[in-house]
Amino acid sequence: MQTHESDSASTNSLERKSLEQKSLEQKSLEHQSLDQTPGVFRVLVGVTGSVAALKLPVLVSELLQLSGVDVRVVTTEHAKHFYSAADVPVRIYSDSDEWEMWTRRSDPVLHIELRRWAQLFVIAPLDANTLAKISNGICDNLLTCVVRAWDTSRPLLFCPAMNTAMWSHPVTAEHVSRLRAFGYREIPCISKKLVCGDEGKGAMAEVSTIVSVIKQYLHLQEPDHPRTHDSDAHMTHMTHTTHSTHTGHRTHPESTVKQDQDG
Repeated sequence: MQTHESDSASTNSLERKSLEQKSLEQKSLEHQSLDQTPGVFRVLVGVTGSVAALKLPVLVSELLQLSGVDVRVVTTEHAKHFYSAADVPVRIYSDSDEWEMWTRRSDPVLHIELRRWAQLFVIAPLDANTLAKISNGICDNLLTCVVRAWDTSRPLLFCPAMNTAMWSHPVTAEHVSRLRAFGYREIPCISKKLVCGDEGKGAMAEVSTIVSVIKQYLHLQEPDHPRTHDSDAHMTHMTHTTHSTHTGHRTHPESTVKQDQDG
């Protein structure tokens, strides 16, 4: 009886060690997937729970066609309702990854790793709920934690998307204005017939417009050359120039110049 119990304990111990080893290997692979390859511009795409999340596969595909660009996605749980991960040809990170990667003090913290990895963060779409969270400093999921930890010397672009009635609510203008004050760049929503049937402002900017804005930052790092101090300084200047332009007047986002919509 004692021998049987000893053998069983030994088997359980081996199984635990095997599971721990697999867990370490998985974490190593996750960490390797965030390698900072020299000469590659690293774009993190955030996606939240707006119906415009349907466009995520198209946006990622368009970004991957740009020379020297690497892309990763961070998603909220509700955003998953609108797209199929099988249609997105890059690594998608969600809340479960944050907790599964961390089991002890020496493990990497995913929202910090993503913040370090990305040179540009674009949230497309940014729904009303997450807009409200970010404007008030709430960080209760992986995406909002990345935002809260974001290096504001690097560009963060946001693409609002919501129902026209929600867009027209006075609190929305306050939230958008606050994000601009943080130094984030708005890619304005547009007017069109929405999926819900309403017609008016609130639809996410076209994918072509979003890609066009992101391309403005690509010349700061050529694919064959590593990032330099000068390019960092230029990007910081570009981000804060945009910030100054937006925060020089406190108008509703509808008044943002049309050239931003046209890319």
